[in-house]
Amino acid sequence: MDCVVKISVLRKNLLNLKYPYALMVKANAYGHGLSLVKKTEDLVCAYGVATEQEGVKLRSLTNKPILVTAPSVRMSKICVDYALTPMVSNPLQLLALNDSASRLVKVHLKVDSGMGRFGTKTLKETKSMIKLADKLDKIKISGICTHFASTISANSQMEIFDRHIALAEFYTGRLLRHAAASGTQGIDKYDLRRIGFSAYSNVLRVKSRVASVKTLKKGETAGYNGVFEAKARTKIAVVYGGYADGIPRNAIGFSVKIRDKKHKIVAVCMDIFIVELTTTVEIDDEVTIINGLKSIENLSEITQRIPYELYVGFVGRCKFTYEE
Repeated sequence: MDCVVKISVLRKNLLNLKYPYALMVKANAYGHGLSLVKKTEDLVCAYGVATEQEGVKLRSLTNKPILVTAPSVRMSKICVDYALTPMVSNPLQLLALNDSASRLVKVHLKVDSGMGRFGTKTLKETKSMIKLADKLDKIKISGICTHFASTISANSQMEIFDRHIALAEFYTGRLLRHAAASGTQGIDKYDLRRIGFSAYSNVLRVKSRVASVKTLKKGETAGYNGVFEAKARTKIAVVYGGYADGIPRNAIGFSVKIRDKKHKIVAVCMDIFIVELTTTVEIDDEVTIINGLKSIENLSEITQRIPYELYVGFVGRCKFTYEE
């Protein structure tokens, strides 16, 4: 399958944002590939990844600040060596970073405002982290951050975060404040927003080719366990790309386009999927699978998978290209 990343659309999405932001490029830029980093450097304040290993790959592409959202104590030296900025939330992280450093290391304090993953949950924990950092000669807390769990209860989450900010800055002075959660209202009051999904809207196009065209008689089947049975004489097309490449096995009913006509998927295998044809097609005809956000949302509804999961799934034999 061919995955085309439209750089012009990505840049338009970023230009439409009227606030400072860090672009999240974890999980291979949400499945879009790190090659887009060089095309966006002039528009972003920083980048964000989940792990130090991702940060190392990214550092070879940019000199911008790199935030690490899920740092490991075992990877502290990597943070130091590659000038990564870890989001810390427990004393062991501070101690490990201090032990690994030969120079001052800047970190951002992570607050748990309701996500229940990383972050200091109580004001007492936040104060303890600040006090410990103050005792360590190679650690400087330069920022404070959180990740909102839901846009529905964002106000209460912000109140929690704001209380931690007030406490932290009482001891440290003004910190860089940033938060994440797509669609959260009021988040712009902070210094920086970490953005992900909103940046990648309508950027990806996924296409393939017809591998075979067959005719089924009434009662004949196709796919594993005869998942599709012809109700009458039916033409089908076999298309390159299966669940090893990012087409979910339960994508049955999702429509792809061949010759500008819609054809529904009736079976998905590891390497191919099968569509019931509504018009004449030929071997090697182009098949449009994903063409922007609407098609991702349709596939998400049919498969009961969130768009993020679908985006990062296009792997296997997918060939990525980047078009201006």
